[in-house]
Amino acid sequence: MQKLQYEPAWDKAISAQDRLLIEQVFQQTKEQDKRISCCLIRTAINHKQQKLIITLIHNRTDQQLKFRNTEISIITETGKITQNFTIDALQIPPFCSMPWTFIFDESIDFQFTEIKQIDIEI
Repeated sequence: MQKLQYEPAWDKAISAQDRLLIEQVFQQTKEQDKRISCCLIRTAINHKQQKLIITLIHNRTDQQLKFRNTEISIITETGKITQNFTIDALQIPPFCSMPWTFIFDESIDFQFTEIKQIDIEI
């Protein structure tokens, strides 16, 4: 059974409103068939003009999911944009879902409204 889990720093800092939104997305998407998937929660731009994509990552496998040079792809109406991530703090246990924010370099050009899906290449 899929379980929602927060990284400890997130668990301490997340707002009640964001927690509710994440829990709603979890309930709506936890039963999907894809073994590893990523659901869009929210988008933002930070002070460095980097694009922030807040996601809910589902690990529906029996293996821990680690992010070592892992390719994250944003599928848009016009194509695919990828960036590799190594995030030591992001380790998702088997059969768990966890929210995470991916920060895309300001040089990567896409509009948030163009996002159709987000893929994780493991």
